[in-house]
Amino acid sequence: MKRNTSGLVSAAALLLAASLAAAGESAALADAIASGKAGVDVRARYEHVDRDNALDDANALTARLRLNYRTGRWKGWSAFAEYD
Repeated sequence: MKRNTSGLVSAAALLLAASLAAAGESAALADAIASGKAGVDVRARYEHVDRDNALDDANALTARLRLNYRTGRWKGWSAFAEYD
């Protein structure tokens, strides 16, 4: 399946959410971006199918990689972006 990533920046802008608490809020936008936290999630999976007919036997080893980034707070706002 092909994913549309052309609007990743636009999607990140749409994911801005108002923060109720002002603790840890940065004074400058650049500081909020620099103080953000990145995350990585990797999930590996193996599957084996064993059928009576040798032509139907199958093995699959797949992996999913998920990258994300959350900015620090700036004027009550923060942003979160995620990519699979």
